[in-house]
Parts: sequence; structure tokens; C-alpha cells
Amino acid sequence: MHSLESIAQGSQTRILRACCDLPSRFDLHHGGYIQDGRVAFTLYGQPEAPCVLVLGGISAGRDIAHQTDQFASGWWRYHLGEGNSIDLTKYCVLGIDYLGGNGESSAPERDSDQTRQAISTFDQANAIGVVLSHLGIERLAAAIGSSYGGMVTLALSCQSTITLGKALVISAADQPDPVSTALREIQRQIVLLGHHSAQPKQALKLARALAMITYRSADEFRQRFANDNAILEHGFHADVIDYLNNRGELFSQRFSAKAFYRLSQSIDLHRVELSQLSCPLTCVSVLEDKLIPHDSMQRMAAKANAELQTLQSIYGHDAFLKEQQSIAWIIKKFLTN
Repeated sequence: MHSLESIAQGSQTRILRACCDLPSRFDLHHGGYIQDGRVAFTLYGQPEAPCVLVLGGISAGRDIAHQTDQFASGWWRYHLGEGNSIDLTKYCVLGIDYLGGNGESSAPERDSDQTRQAISTFDQANAIGVVLSHLGIERLAAAIGSSYGGMVTLALSCQSTITLGKALVISAADQPDPVSTALREIQRQIVLLGHHSAQPKQALKLARALAMITYRSADEFRQRFANDNAILEHGFHADVIDYLNNRGELFSQRFSAKAFYRLSQSIDLHRVELSQLSCPLTCVSVLEDKLIPHDSMQRMAAKANAELQTLQSIYGHDAFLKEQQSIAWIIKKFLTN
């Protein structure tokens, strides 16, 4: 337990940061299993309050709103706290480390067959069910998922064993876009080459640099970086390359290449049947998002009879992290309706 004064504006907010056991053999959607595993979670507030599940991208973890040693901790700090878009005087908020990810949740057993190590968004949803049972929470008031977390939220919305009041999905669809899959597969092949050449960090650095191009819009890159390309003593130089190298280096020092590979693959294996949705759905599409095209979200919203809201943002897919005020307004409206 810790006080959360920094995000609760001086009040004391209970934080439970713990792990709970999975069933001794936790069978996975694609045929593998996790033996004697666990799922790591953080709960903000009192479990008796209405519970809101919050999930982010593949690099986000359970520590949504406070700083820890974990990578990307505090990733949605702006939205949690007394009087914020998710008011901790009204709700408790749950976050998890993804199975097979960079945090403290377990990964599949090693197996020569790669398909048996694959993680599904439905596996993540089942792990959330284990946490809810552990905490004695019988119902989620709402689930809010962005990027990969939005895919997990959709999978959760199709689970008959979990009672969910409503779902907000930001920059995520019911299935991956083929062009996005192609880009991610190139990233995964880079990671595999690094593994085979015993240079996993260098490979992950390159894969992350390539990913960064897909997370942001062309307009942001044009506005942010001058066209000052040149040959210097050490070779070719461009500000945009320095930026990508820096972001890749920081990521490779803190993130597991295996976790990146597994969760990237999980995105491309994601499929949900929208007819199985068990709760009202609100979708948020960013017009400049390269990874989740607007027409994909339009089609999903129409098929699911869901409300669709649109944003314009030079931050593209990363708008859920960068457009704090717009996302806060959307969350407040979603939770109060």
C-alpha cells in the first residue's frame, strides 16, 4: 500500500500492487499453456467502488498512474485522480501486466513449436478474469482500452464469464489491417535476426525505430524535423534519424525482445466476432492513425452498432497518449453517460 498524493491532489489513494496465481495449467487460445504462472496487477482505490479496467499499448503495464521501476510506468497519469477524467473518489481502477509481456506476468512454456507460445487477446481477457475473481470484484463498470489494450477490451467484451457494463476502445479494431501486419512482421523478422546473430538489443532498437514511424503522422515528422540531411565525418546524418535511434536505444535497454515479438504477434492474431459483444461499445478513431485506418473503425462501429467518435491529431496512433485534453473529455463523457 502506498499513498498516491501526486495524482490524487493531496488525498490518500490506496494502491494495491501485487500478483495473483493463475490456475496451475492455464491453457492458451492457440494451443499452448502457462504452467504455475501468475498475473501482475495494480489496483487504485477501494475494490468496493465501481471498477474501471484501463489497458494501453504493448509497452504499457499495470502501473497506470504512478512511477515505479517498471518500463512506461505512469503512462496515463494525467487521467487518474480526484477530479480527473477517471475520478478515484468515484471509481477504483485496475491495470495489469500482459501475459508474455515486459512486466511481471508469466509467459508461455518454452516449446519448439512457435504457435504453442502464441498469446491471444482472449488469453489476456481470461487473465483479467482471474484477477477480478482474486479481488472479489464481480462486475466491471467499464473497460477502457487503447491500441493493443483496445483489442483486449474487445476480446473481454465477448467473454460470457465476465460482466462488463460498457467498453471504450481507442485506436483498435476487431481485426488487424493487412498493411499494418506487414509492417509488424518486418519488425519481428528484425528481432529474429538479432536473436540468431546474438545481437538482440541492436535488433530491437531497429524494430522499435521502424515502429515509431508508424505510431506518428507524416505531418508531425515534417513539422518536427528539418530537411538538413548531410554527410559528416561519421557518415550520413539527419535529425529524424537521430530521433529514431534515440527512441530505439531507450526502448531496447528496458524492454524484452521476446516480449516485443510475442505481443506484436498477438496483435496480428487478434480477431473478435462482433456479434458476440455483450455490452455497449464506444469507439474512438484518429484520422491520421496509420496502424488502425479510420475506415476499419467505421466498419467495426457500424457492424457493432457502436458510437464512433473521431479525432484529428498529428500524433496519429499515439494520440491516446499525447492528446490529453481531448482524450480526457471523451473519457468523462463515456463514464457519465
